[in-house]
Amino acid sequence: MLSVKAVYENGRIILKEPVELVDNTEVILTFLDGDYPSVGGNLSQSAPVVDQDEETDEERFERLRAHKRFKAKGDITILGAEGEAESSYPLNDYSAGGLSFFAGRMFNQMEIITAQIKYEAAGEILELDFEIRVMRCVDKGDRFMIGCQFLDGADEELWHTIMA
Repeated sequence: MLSVKAVYENGRIILKEPVELVDNTEVILTFLDGDYPSVGGNLSQSAPVVDQDEETDEERFERLRAHKRFKAKGDITILGAEGEAESSYPLNDYSAGGLSFFAGRMFNQMEIITAQIKYEAAGEILELDFEIRVMRCVDKGDRFMIGCQFLDGADEELWHTIMA
């Protein structure tokens, strides 16, 4: 099961976040807080769903994101249960809401990961440990792009400092 944020506007359902669906996917709509579409007063008529081709436009996704994304540099290290480094992967991008990185393996959606980023400040190498939840794992052919959400709010200025 997958939950996706969307709004109903002008007779269309507009997705507010990217989603990859296979052909002939069945979709169940649940309207919350009385946001029921009214089509001539008859709720039994189905609302048109926005064509997936329209929703895969990266520029549209960028406009819909809650947080602006920035290109990241460096690596993220995944830590084991005892805090030991298990593996490192190149970062892709980050925002106040989360980050993404490229990995040679899949991660499980909703998996919580303890991660670490090393950075330099005032001439010292510092380590920042944090927890993230895997939200997406996209097969890019030779690798996977792993999209994660911060479990605790991120200080965007701190991330800009780390990535500088």
